[in-house]
Amino acid sequence: MTIVLLALFVFTATIVKAQSSKPENGKTYHLVFQRYHADLAIQDMGDDAILTAQGLVWTETSQKWTVTVEAEGEYVFTSGNGRTIYFADGRFKAGTTKESFVLREYPGNGYPNSLVIGRKGSTNQSINPAGLKHCF
Repeated sequence: MTIVLLALFVFTATIVKAQSSKPENGKTYHLVFQRYHADLAIQDMGDDAILTAQGLVWTETSQKWTVTVEAEGEYVFTSGNGRTIYFADGRFKAGTTKESFVLREYPGNGYPNSLVIGRKGSTNQSINPAGLKHCF
């Protein structure tokens, strides 16, 4: 079973409210942008390639992300292709480099119950600075 983790992330309000505010270790999610009718997902585009938003396809392996809890409040995201999200050269990429991220509440308006996947210690480097709606 795949669960949706939304990146200006969205699922539906009823599912979001029924779920925990933290992802579960070992569960697989889709990272879906809340904006644009929740039909764009973060996709692993290949080894050390920049992550992109592509049309959501539930069966697309490269759009499925398994969460590993590294420490309290720190998460590693691994694609269905076995690559992890990391940050290099000012961009978020997928590859063999392992980096853990934090989830922060979106500070803006218009996306209640939204989070951003951000770099530890940085408030301005996140996968989506406009917020991620969580569905864990």
